[in-house]
Amino acid sequence: MESTGPFMTTRVYEAYERKDEITLLPAELVAPLSLEEVRQLIVGKETTEMENKVEKAFAIHYFLGSWDSQTAENKHTI
Repeated sequence: MESTGPFMTTRVYEAYERKDEITLLPAELVAPLSLEEVRQLIVGKETTEMENKVEKAFAIHYFLGSWDSQTAENKHTI
């Protein structure tokens, strides 16, 4: 998270002087679902609102942490 993830990305963006050259996508296009909505989705409780959010998104964050071995081992807590 610090060296290649969101914290590093935020630091680089904040330090960049020509922010007007960068287009940031709205959160609803890259992370449309909340952690609670993802939990509902995993257990099959998808709502029409969630379906609509996913349909409009470019990407979806499922909060699974599969890249982190400790998180992956404990993924049942999600």
